[in-house]
Amino acid sequence: MPRIHVEHGAHPSTLRQWFPAPEPDPFFDAAVLTALYGSSWTSVIIEEGGHALRHAFAASAIAETGLFDIEPLVGYAGPLSTPHAPREFLVEALRGYGRYCREQGIVAELIRFNPLLENDLPVADASRELRLHTARRVAYIDVHESDAIRFSSYPRETRNMVRTGRRSCHVAPLEKDPGTWQRFRRLHELTMDATGATPEWRLADDLAERLRNDARFVLVGALRGGELVSAAVVLMHDTTSYYLLSASVRDPAARRGANNAIIDEIAKRAAAAGSQRLGLGGGLSDTPGDALFQFKCSFGGQTRPFRVGFLVHDQASLAALVRAAEQDSNIVRGSRLFLRYRLAPAFVRGRMVPRRARAATRSTL
Repeated sequence: MPRIHVEHGAHPSTLRQWFPAPEPDPFFDAAVLTALYGSSWTSVIIEEGGHALRHAFAASAIAETGLFDIEPLVGYAGPLSTPHAPREFLVEALRGYGRYCREQGIVAELIRFNPLLENDLPVADASRELRLHTARRVAYIDVHESDAIRFSSYPRETRNMVRTGRRSCHVAPLEKDPGTWQRFRRLHELTMDATGATPEWRLADDLAERLRNDARFVLVGALRGGELVSAAVVLMHDTTSYYLLSASVRDPAARRGANNAIIDEIAKRAAAAGSQRLGLGGGLSDTPGDALFQFKCSFGGQTRPFRVGFLVHDQASLAALVRAAEQDSNIVRGSRLFLRYRLAPAFVRGRMVPRRARAATRSTL
């Protein structure tokens, strides 16, 4: 039977035995996970017969039910196995992970697999409780410190927009002092209002403060006559950097070219930080004409399929939650979402708020 090592707020000490440093992507990095989730994340390593599987997650309480689910706010990670791990091991490893989650009261999990690592492929048929879905495509661009090389990689229209933004705005990294950070947060809140974002997708105060105090998360802004017209928070890393949070004024004329210039500036800074590429993410939907995704593709990079996994840990409890939610809400009955019970007023509380699940386990199980 596989051995399961569990640690909260850190990776188990056995991690480097199986997965040597450096991390393959920032969303596997303990410091990045702590910035995103505080101490309320859990790292699991499952080992047997010369093979191992790692996974990290942050659980959230399902209102006052005493149950939990897992729904990452950002990033691309998911279970990652050692090279050439056989299917037999992966089947047993996921089975053991499911037992652990049930013991913790975790009923279901949405997994955001990493498009670059394609770590969904080894586990695709390793569990009957796991369903994979290609949610949408996401965009990446290669990064270069050289202005000439970087500019030549953009289509002509994008080059022109970058020049427009740089002529009209001062574009540079900004200090994350309390005043500047508050200006960014106000701008981000206005952007969220414009997109109709629900509360769980807003930038929570504790998360905002962790990002402000972590040097890996860099604020890049476009100032026009002293006004912050566009800004973005980027996660800098020496593998892939990520464009995470963006905000801009609502007047299209005032922000013309500013968002383009910010991404160009981020690409330059990411290259200086040692990154190989910049992950721009996807759109607001999976429709072909999604404007945000078209904007990200306009930099001439590549796109990759982004897959999510729907993993059930406790089928009976999940079914009971869905039944109760459907009785409470017409919206739930008409939804195709995996965790659709979260749409019911009775179960929305706690959604995507990191919280340690039932037991404070640190030992090998």
